[in-house]
Amino acid sequence: MEVKELIERVEQVSKALTDQYAKAEADVKAAGEVAAETKAAIAAMQAEFIDLKVKIDKATVAGGTAMPQTKRVDIGHAFVESKEFKDAVAGGRRESAPFSVKELVSSDAASAGDLIVPQRIPGVIAEPDRKLTLRDLLPSSPAASGIVEYVRETLFTNAAKVTAESVQGSVVSKGESTLRFDLEQVTIKTIAHWIPASRQILRDAPLLAGYINTRLVTGLRLAEEDYILDEILDDASAYDDTLVTTLGVTDATRIDHIRAAILQACLAEYPVTGVVLNPTDWAAIELAKGTDDRYVWVSVPDGGVPRLWRVPVVETTAIDAGRFLVGAFNMGAAIWDREAPTVRYGEQHDTYFTSNMVAILAEEAIAVPIYRPQAFVSGLFAGYGS
Repeated sequence: MEVKELIERVEQVSKALTDQYAKAEADVKAAGEVAAETKAAIAAMQAEFIDLKVKIDKATVAGGTAMPQTKRVDIGHAFVESKEFKDAVAGGRRESAPFSVKELVSSDAASAGDLIVPQRIPGVIAEPDRKLTLRDLLPSSPAASGIVEYVRETLFTNAAKVTAESVQGSVVSKGESTLRFDLEQVTIKTIAHWIPASRQILRDAPLLAGYINTRLVTGLRLAEEDYILDEILDDASAYDDTLVTTLGVTDATRIDHIRAAILQACLAEYPVTGVVLNPTDWAAIELAKGTDDRYVWVSVPDGGVPRLWRVPVVETTAIDAGRFLVGAFNMGAAIWDREAPTVRYGEQHDTYFTSNMVAILAEEAIAVPIYRPQAFVSGLFAGYGS
């Protein structure tokens, strides 16, 4: 089918759809709902409309019928040949009647006439997204309840040591260690947001509908990352900035303090699996130079992940510039997913049903229990140089 025929069929389907929408409104007024046959007819016409649009796009863009080429008019030549110019000369007038010059659209294939289908660039030009990687550091599991309970070790005094054997007349007592557990609870938190949209936009532009869905889920992930970070920072151990001096470092830099914080976690028996930095601080580390004007630190990604002191670096604006977090993320905390990110549409909000509007809601529900606060160390870079 040629472009002209496709466009004629689009006009026919569009008119038929308008008639069916009017019939649907009549059905609602008469019976309180749209008749099944009307719904079926509308669905079939919508499907055909989308199919025709795809065929037109292919015919005009993707190697089918060539896109109509613009034939530019020689304005001067067209003007002197025009009736307006010739009449003005013949009548001896000082000015001619208005003369309009238009760009003519022509093609070797069938012309679309006055109906020109614009060429649309595929996709949507989106705003930048923040890299989301904090979730990847933590183990996650599905939650079966709105409350997650876990047993936390709150006290352990290790009295184990080498002791001599008891012999007659000399009884040797073994050391008594202390171990205590507390039952902890964390409630599932819902993260959600919604936007209004017209039913027509979502019906007529499937690409736009998909983009909206994706954008809403991205918003959830951004809020989720902030929530995870806040929960960890609230329980994290404070960085002991005397450690770096104890190690014999003078004029300590960001790199030095991160290494000392990693040591602090390791001394608590928690091997660090991640470093969280603001992009500004990570850039300062990568750009730091020595007195020989050579870079102090060259980051060599391993599997696409940058590392500092052999530890993966999470670069995110969720953490404030000037603050850092290191930790044994795989041991210290976890994510419990009660509800994965979902997107739903509804007309029940306010007067949306009668105004052809829908509310698009995206939400998820998670909990982030902090099992071992000592597994995390957080501090500030203030005054620590590069």
